[in-house]
Amino acid sequence: EETYKHDMTQGPGAQRMYSVAQVESINSVLYKGRNALVRVLDDQTKHTLVGGYLIPASETDARNVIARLQEHGHQLVSTCIGNKLRPPKDKEKHGDRTEKVYMVLSAAPALAPQYLAYDANVGGASPEIKFSITADQKAELSFQSTLLEYRALFEHGIKLAKGNKGKKVVIKPCALGLGAFQNPPEAVAKAFYRAASEYSDLLKENNILVKLQVRPDTNRGGPPSLGNQMAAMLNFQPYSHSNNPDPGGGSK
Repeated sequence: EETYKHDMTQGPGAQRMYSVAQVESINSVLYKGRNALVRVLDDQTKHTLVGGYLIPASETDARNVIARLQEHGHQLVSTCIGNKLRPPKDKEKHGDRTEKVYMVLSAAPALAPQYLAYDANVGGASPEIKFSITADQKAELSFQSTLLEYRALFEHGIKLAKGNKGKKVVIKPCALGLGAFQNPPEAVAKAFYRAASEYSDLLKENNILVKLQVRPDTNRGGPPSLGNQMAAMLNFQPYSHSNNPDPGGGSK
């Protein structure tokens, strides 16, 4: 937990809401080889998984991975883990958090330069590694992978709602890949819009509320974060602590 204490991307923030033991159990599964793309990639593309990250660094790799996502994306392994959140410090404001909360493990391609140049032998970026993936391929990789993840998230939410009649289900997607992985916000916005449109009727039928989670910008006067750029593209209003005490936070 200390490692991610000052990480402003969404994943670590979500993980810190769980107990240390729960986070370690999640990480131990991931680091021991379970990957959402285990049934999607084949022998020609599995080498693009480096240290658990999807990093297709060449045009050929990117082209092959995109084809696998398009043709075999329905075989994505989407892991959903349920647990009770940590007791809040301010119970009067946030309640006791007695309801079980579910986390769907999701990820996007690692498209930032430091990941595309990742060398497993040195455990970091190597200036000797050259990548040639194009901007169009980055956008398509991001769109195809995050579309699958958002679809899986909505599927889990609808299943939970159907199995818990009378209880309000709130799905809180994050801006996938728009932190350290530097995915194109246009592609992620497109994927979210496509998935939300596909599941719109079922979400309404099951009285499910969807809140897109985007961390508020802290760099005043600077350019908006990639996540907030995505929210703006979807015409969502910025989150404000003053008008929304929900500790989950984000644009809605």
